[in-house]
Amino acid sequence: MSDTDRLRTALADQYRIERELGSGGMATVYLAEDLKHHRKVAVKVLRSDIAASLGADRFLREIEIAAQLQHPHILMVDGESLRDRLARETELPVAEAVRILRDVVDALSHAHEHGVVHRDIKPDNIMLSGNHAVVTDFGVAKAVSEATGRQNITTAGVALGTPTYMAPEQASADPHIDHRADIYAVGTVAYELLTGRPPFAGKTAQGVLAAHVMEAPEHVSTHRPAVSPTLADVVMKCLEKKPADRFQTTGELLGRLEGLATPSGGMEPTAARSAVSGALTAPRKKFATISAIAVFAIAAVFWFGTGRGSGTANTGDDGPERLAVLLFQNLSRDEDDQYFTDGITQDISVQLSKVGAFRVTAHGSASRFQSGETDYREAATALNADYLVDGSVRRAGDRIRISVSLVDPSTGDQLWAEDYNRDLSASGIFAIQQDVARQVASALDATLSPSEEGDVAALPTSNLDAYNAYLRGRFFWNRRTEESLLQAIALFERAIALDSEYAWAYSGLADSYILLPWYGFLEPSEAAARARAAAERAIALDSTLAAAFTSIAFVRATYDWDWIGAEVAYRRAIQLNPGYATAHQWYGGLLFAVGRHDEGLAELWRARDYDPIAPIINANLAQFLVIAGRSEEAITQLEQLAEVDSTFQTSTMGWPYFDLGMYAEAAAAFEEGDAPAEAAHAYARLGDTDRARELVAEIRKDAQERLAEGRWYSFVLLAEAAAALGDTTQMFDWLEQAVEARDPRLAYLGIQLPTFAPMRGHPRYAEIMRLTGRAPDGTPLVSDNN
Repeated sequence: MSDTDRLRTALADQYRIERELGSGGMATVYLAEDLKHHRKVAVKVLRSDIAASLGADRFLREIEIAAQLQHPHILMVDGESLRDRLARETELPVAEAVRILRDVVDALSHAHEHGVVHRDIKPDNIMLSGNHAVVTDFGVAKAVSEATGRQNITTAGVALGTPTYMAPEQASADPHIDHRADIYAVGTVAYELLTGRPPFAGKTAQGVLAAHVMEAPEHVSTHRPAVSPTLADVVMKCLEKKPADRFQTTGELLGRLEGLATPSGGMEPTAARSAVSGALTAPRKKFATISAIAVFAIAAVFWFGTGRGSGTANTGDDGPERLAVLLFQNLSRDEDDQYFTDGITQDISVQLSKVGAFRVTAHGSASRFQSGETDYREAATALNADYLVDGSVRRAGDRIRISVSLVDPSTGDQLWAEDYNRDLSASGIFAIQQDVARQVASALDATLSPSEEGDVAALPTSNLDAYNAYLRGRFFWNRRTEESLLQAIALFERAIALDSEYAWAYSGLADSYILLPWYGFLEPSEAAARARAAAERAIALDSTLAAAFTSIAFVRATYDWDWIGAEVAYRRAIQLNPGYATAHQWYGGLLFAVGRHDEGLAELWRARDYDPIAPIINANLAQFLVIAGRSEEAITQLEQLAEVDSTFQTSTMGWPYFDLGMYAEAAAAFEEGDAPAEAAHAYARLGDTDRARELVAEIRKDAQERLAEGRWYSFVLLAEAAAALGDTTQMFDWLEQAVEARDPRLAYLGIQLPTFAPMRGHPRYAEIMRLTGRAPDGTPLVSDNN
């Protein structure tokens, strides 16, 4: 009887062994079906000599620790291993190799953050699923070494791990192995993907181990000149003999790979401009509705600069100091300079957010309190802040004066204050912002780390006109009208034309295009292509820009239905700037879209924590509370928001009313909030079919007019209107057209509020969900959409 047959017999009551996937120094891996949970799994069978010496309790404990890791690139799925792929093709296209490496490093980064080092990265432990790579066997090498007491080498002289991919410190039995061994292993895998051969080969395992310790690998370009010098240098740095000479964290390596994964160029400014030229004079009509499902994307109160930041919050017992930057006073003679003052305020806020000892309230909330017109205690209470930063801006000719103070709101005392009077230049303005961050840190006894100091000192642009155009673009973007979005696009393009390497401007351009389909201006496919190109260009220019990763994540989820890729990008954005409220908000929506409601609510609460009185974050939180079956809590949430800001979208209050059967109250809230499709549903539930039909007729008329003008109208909104009248056939017809058009609202169909609830058991609904890359319960599928 073969080993495989014996294994089949031994595990017959739990697993159906299908075939051998591969074998290595420690074990043989088999593909199997878990008979209880009906899923594919990998069964790893340790070599008999290793298994005989195991301390079972310690082994299981280490495995359980690794098993707790939850990450989109740490799982077992159907697909082939990277080893199978290499056996078939020898070497991979450069772009595909970078994509696979990026996924692997992202998984390792998550594991390292949780104290887990893999120790056996190799092509056999990397599975290919659709367009993504996932890492298996986390914790096995460590579990074996812990359980046997042998860190690297067995008594027979065979490495615990795979010699071809082992770091020098593993090969030499160094007892102090850390996460940088995984970085070396990534380098060996990268070398093989690009050149078709590992960096070292030998007739015996001991010979290969000796080469890792003693020999220098040939440069990647020696074997494959087509590999760019930048990528080749990244691989060779991973392969440095001394851990201190490699990348020091997988987060650092991931940033380099993310940059390499983007196009070398970007969207030409003139190309983007041509798409909207003439649009500023196009006829404007009232867009009949912004469905509550659209609220998720349309009104997120954030700005593009705040997406940059590196540090994590202080984790001491007292936690980080909580700061809020009040909206500075505009003392310039020209009232139009308010955009400039607002931008300076935001940029000072983002500089402070780079200091790990601070937790900075998002500008969207803090800017509701105007310097010189605010009761400090009231502002600090509303913003949950320990300290406030106050100030004013005066611009006159070629000079600028910025006054800044740090205030203790409990006493009103100034802890630090400074007047800056400088020549008006981009470098001068950024120097002021940098000095404010350092001085506030000093006043609160905080010390900047070298990496934080580097982040604070970064210069986004040296061109004052480009900076001005960017600030104006951001100002108009936040107004959220068709006209203002088009103005924002033109201004971001101007900033790019003045400085083609201005990453923040590309990020702003991406976020402008993201929103246009929600307003019915551009068709989704065109908007998504432009947004994607701009975000990728931003990342290529600055791989630490969290806002750009947030933008690309939103494109992947909302337009591409690439759920795993979107989650990876959201995680990267949050890793770069944990306080970026919009990343938490949008990531929360994605988690709901794939059925992970508890995790989604946790992210939305985090978003609210960083931006406590932002209307859209609070409104989103209330919507998702309804979806989670907590409508009473949603009403309380919205009532609290109304006490702070009575201008929030009143249609949101309609959802908990609707869910609780309070249809009259829901109808009134929906109509007041200009949400006619939702109002039609409420009236239909009340039995007022005449009013429901009137509202649906208005929606259809508006859609016909817009489509006749060559503009875009959401098919999901038309489906929702049909559903209000009980026309299921027409509803699904519209939804199928929405699939063809890549309607962004389809991304959230699986979590649609009660209007679509009755359709969820219908076979056509299951098919629509499948076409958007999900099972009916929202679980992502491995398909062509991914």
